[in-house]
Amino acid sequence: MTIPKILSLDLETSGLGFNSDIISIAVAANFNGNESSLVKSWLVTGGDLFSKPSPIPVVVDELACLIDQADVVALHNAAFDLSFLFGKGLLLPNRVKGKVFDTLSTARMTGPREFAV
Repeated sequence: MTIPKILSLDLETSGLGFNSDIISIAVAANFNGNESSLVKSWLVTGGDLFSKPSPIPVVVDELACLIDQADVVALHNAAFDLSFLFGKGLLLPNRVKGKVFDTLSTARMTGPREFAV
């Protein structure tokens, strides 16, 4: 059995409206089938005394490279996050076509569960 290469992606935004800004993007990837092989984040807007935003071309290139390597791109509320990434020009829809797994949709379809540990 081949273990899929999974990339988890999450955004932090300045608000819930589509005119809000993306503050940061974070990814965690498992491309080796063992343990997380990569955790990376980019500050897109804002910044403070200790950090500056990453140049947008760098974010676009690095994010595209990681997504191209992934078999699955997992997001929680993919419709929200992807609309920001597409709308701000940070990601093209064809990069994630056929790869998206939305944990929010899956949770709603399967209902609440309790697991004994």
